[in-house]
Amino acid sequence: LLPELQDTEFYQYYQRAATDEGTDPYTVEAAVEPWGSWYRIFLYPNDNGVTAISKEITEKKQQEISLQRYQELLEHVEDITDVGGFEADMRTGEQIWTDGTYRIHDLEPDGEFDPTVDNAIEFYHPEDQEVIERAVERCVSEGEPYEEELRITTESGRGRWIRTYGVPLEQNGEITHLRGAAEDITQQKRREKRLQEKNERLEEFVNVVSHDLRNPLQVADAQVELI
Repeated sequence: LLPELQDTEFYQYYQRAATDEGTDPYTVEAAVEPWGSWYRIFLYPNDNGVTAISKEITEKKQQEISLQRYQELLEHVEDITDVGGFEADMRTGEQIWTDGTYRIHDLEPDGEFDPTVDNAIEFYHPEDQEVIERAVERCVSEGEPYEEELRITTESGRGRWIRTYGVPLEQNGEITHLRGAAEDITQQKRREKRLQEKNERLEEFVNVVSHDLRNPLQVADAQVELI
């Protein structure tokens, strides 16, 4: 009756169930290309042949495929950038980190570290812990998103700068979760520092030239320092 099924997984499982003397059911999920649909079929061997119960699951499979593609895209983005994501349950304090966030903190995703709001804050520089605490508190109590550039000390003891973002998530009108991202901006901060130092030396040189042109030796010393 359904010849288009002969080259699919369904046909193989039907054959197996039809010749099986046991009573354990077979379950198969597969796409039927000619129909453009996904099905889950339960096959129960019995004395008279096979009893089959089928259910179309096309929408569910499409959602699963979309989620898988999204996860693969997220992993790819994190592999080529210094960005990680996180989500915090503000009722329990538990957190979920992406691989990128573990990497920024010099931690292994499959290690023993269990991220929480409290131990995540402990990674921040002592002078910056109060800043992130206030930002999280405002996000949860007032629904105010935050973006901060702060210092952390990683698990291996390395100092890093991160730009961290956070937005509130509501359930039934109550902010219950916080979702955000962390971006490693250490190299950017180092470039900014070098540029600032160069600008300061340039400003010093300009001041010397403009205020004391009568002293060639002082101008020469300023040029050497600038270089």
